[in-house]
Amino acid sequence: MYAKMLVPLDGSALAECVLPHAKAIAKGCTVGEIVLLRVVERPPTMGAEGIDFVALQSADKDAAGAYLARIESQLSAEGFKVSSQVLAGRAGEAISEFANNN
Repeated sequence: MYAKMLVPLDGSALAECVLPHAKAIAKGCTVGEIVLLRVVERPPTMGAEGIDFVALQSADKDAAGAYLARIESQLSAEGFKVSSQVLAGRAGEAISEFANNN
């Protein structure tokens, strides 16, 4: 039995191809919780004048949260315990750090 399974997603249909496999592993290995993770890249802090980078990142996080909520709802309806997390940063680093800390 595993306590948690981390499933990083980037919002693409290709990334979602992992979901049937994650569900099969979760069932077969009695995984306690599936954790969905989406990393939003930070916008560059230097750029064109007049762009509100804080608002841009906030909108990206909101969209990522809505995306994960949809998948979380689908998995929950199938009987899985699911949670989701949206992080900001570089995907590889953020995923590794999250996995190590959680």
